Amino acid sequence: MNLIDMALKNKTIRIIYKTLLETFHIGKENYLEKIDLHKVSEKELRDHYVDYRLFNGNGGFGSIFSSIAEGYNASSSDKTEDADAVINSLSGKYYFSRQWQITKVIAQNNVPIIVAIADIEENAQLVCDDLDKAGYFVGFRKVVNIKDMQWQILQFEPMFEVNQTEALKQYDFAYHWTPLYNLQNIIDNGFIPKTDNNSFDYPPRIYFLTGAAPKNDILKLGQNLCIVNKSPKNTKDYILLKIDTAKIPESCKFYFDPNMTNAMYTTNSIPSDVIVETKRYRFGE
Repeated sequence: MNLIDMALKNKTIRIIYKTLLETFHIGKENYLEKIDLHKVSEKELRDHYVDYRLFNGNGGFGSIFSSIAEGYNASSSDKTEDADAVINSLSGKYYFSRQWQITKVIAQNNVPIIVAIADIEENAQLVCDDLDKAGYFVGFRKVVNIKDMQWQILQFEPMFEVNQTEALKQYDFAYHWTPLYNLQNIIDNGFIPKTDNNSFDYPPRIYFLTGAAPKNDILKLGQNLCIVNKSPKNTKDYILLKIDTAKIPESCKFYFDPNMTNAMYTTNSIPSDVIVETKRYRFGE
């Protein structure tokens, strides 16, 4: 029996939810919510509401970041620099307030992320460019307006993490959700890293839940994925794919997701022969 027949013959499990979850990040932690600019005094906000381009790259404190950046490639880094070192450098370069404007947060799975606050689009882009060179990308962003000042709160996540493949393979199985309409594509082509969700600025990747994930967490993730899937092809039928971790090619590297416990991702393609079981669920009505 092929995998699609297996999924369709499996008894469909219907899950009813009373209200649609207004989720921005598919049930994940959003560390932007830890920043409340309303608690910062208006004077402090206005003192830091400046155009970074006026002193970007100039001497003085700007040279601190430049010295760290000497090892970077012209376009981007091939490693993620230490978060504390990057924060110290950016604080000097842009005169950031260490009290509220830039900070390190230890996220899920002990992954360090950086939350920074910048004003106006051009300034935010300067900060994004610097952090890109330091090996960080913008995972989430939020624009807030306070007393006629517009700020962007930016959550930066590491591009290059420590290889944690063994943490996935210590369990016999891992799990991956896909809508029913995408099942045949996975069977034909395997798991292909991609980015097709406008809520994220992530590089192309594939997400899996480890064998440590509780069943309720697995089902909740499937439900949330269904809710945010606005494709006209979405029939609310989702397939839970059970993966034999021993069959995953040795060349595939896995990393912890900083936003969800027991979640990992890879940027490598994986053939479909790792799938050992499919189970069909229908979420909501």
